[in-house]
Amino acid sequence: MKGKADKLVANRTLSALVVLCVVLSAFAGFMFLVKPASIKAASIGDLNIVGTRYTMENIYQPVDGNVTIGAGGELFIKDATLAIVSSDDPYHKHFITVSAGGKLTLEHATITT
Repeated sequence: MKGKADKLVANRTLSALVVLCVVLSAFAGFMFLVKPASIKAASIGDLNIVGTRYTMENIYQPVDGNVTIGAGGELFIKDATLAIVSSDDPYHKHFITVSAGGKLTLEHATITT
């Protein structure tokens, strides 16, 4: 009788371990599928990019100034938002300028005002 009870306990323990492994693996899989949250950065002034690559990824970046991409410069925005700070004041307008030889690349990104 004791042999059957030990076998039953062993089977239940093994079943509990299998269930625990399935639950933990499902949770781990869910963590890989969830998109990382965007980070809100502090507002910056004018953004001038010349001769280099500037990358924004998984971030909400306010810019309280002009964005200028000069020759050889690239602004690469991936899974992020570039927010140009603006107002109704006609003297407080900001611009995005991409000069000859500059490059602006958006990959699942947004530019807002």
